[in-house]
Order: sequence, then structure tokens, then C-alpha cells
Amino acid sequence: MPDSATSYRLTGEPVPDLTVAERAFISALVAGRSASEAYREAFSTNSTRSGVRTAASRLRRRPDVVRAVELARDASAAARLKAVEDARTEAAEAVTDDLILTGMLVEARRTGKGSSHAARVQAWAHLGRYRGLWQDNVNLQTPQLAAMMRAAEARRREHDARPDTLTPLPDTLPQTPDNVRTPALTPAHVYAREDADA
Repeated sequence: MPDSATSYRLTGEPVPDLTVAERAFISALVAGRSASEAYREAFSTNSTRSGVRTAASRLRRRPDVVRAVELARDASAAARLKAVEDARTEAAEAVTDDLILTGMLVEARRTGKGSSHAARVQAWAHLGRYRGLWQDNVNLQTPQLAAMMRAAEARRREHDARPDTLTPLPDTLPQTPDNVRTPALTPAHVYAREDADA
């Protein structure tokens, strides 16, 4: 169990004054032992099983012991949380760009037992992307589609200013060679449908 100063610092409340044996009892309880086991360990008694159970139960119900157990559990939880946060910080600081790139290169070059073709291809793809050999950005806008989207945005602004002046839009885009691969719904159609529902 943490000492009084540690418990006060972690929880903001002082630990009640307890004997060494009572502190050992509380530490055993916080560690997960039953009240009888904790009492036997703390007081090194040769009492009968029922006598130990009665004494442990009486000690466990004392208000100062109850409060000390609560404080010890709070301090224990705070210490565990701090340890987890410290481990996460240490792990995050240990992962550097060089470590990641080295790992990718090792995976990309791995062959034989335990290697995976898919993992190799993925590693090479990530390395190529890192080196800037290609970009993932694909622009599917054609001049006609861009013009339609600008018109739709202007209509939306007009509608926001004066909702009674909106005129209906066609359900689909006209199919031209430039926009055959564009999606059937554009922002203009979305705004038109939202306005129709309203």
C-alpha cells in the first residue's frame, strides 16, 4: 500500500493513522485477497477459521479501514493509469520514421517461409508512395461537371437567400462523352432533392 504522503498526493485526502499490521491487511485486500487471507497474513495469527473470519470482518467494517481501503484502491488505480500512459508515451517516441521505413523495406524484401506476396506488394506500394513515385489523388471532374457543380452551388446560395425562387432540376445528368463515368448524383441533384422534401 502506498505511504500516507503518496496517497495524499494521488487522492488529495490523508490516509487514516493505522498500525503496521492494519496497513498490511489493507494492502492484501487491495491486492485481491479475501478478508480472512489478508488478516491471517497481516496478523500472523493461529486462531481458528471462524475466529479469523470474525476478526477480519470486524476490522474490514471499521470506518477508518474502509476509508483507507478506498484511498489505497484510488492510489493503486492512479499508479496503474500513470504506468500505462508512460508506456504509451515511450512506445510512441520509439516509433520513428526510420524505424517504419526500415520495417517496410524488410517486409518488401522478405521471401521464403512466413513471407506473404500481398504483404510484399503492400510494403513496396507504401515505400513508393513515401518516395512520391505516384499520388492517390484522382480528379474525375470534367469541365461540364465542374460548371454544373458551380451552377448548383450558385442555385443553393440563391435558394438560401430566397427559397421561393428555386426551380426544379433534372433527375439525371445529360450523358455526354466527357461525363459518362461521373456519378449519377451531383451536389446539384442532392440540393434539388433536399429542397423538394422541404
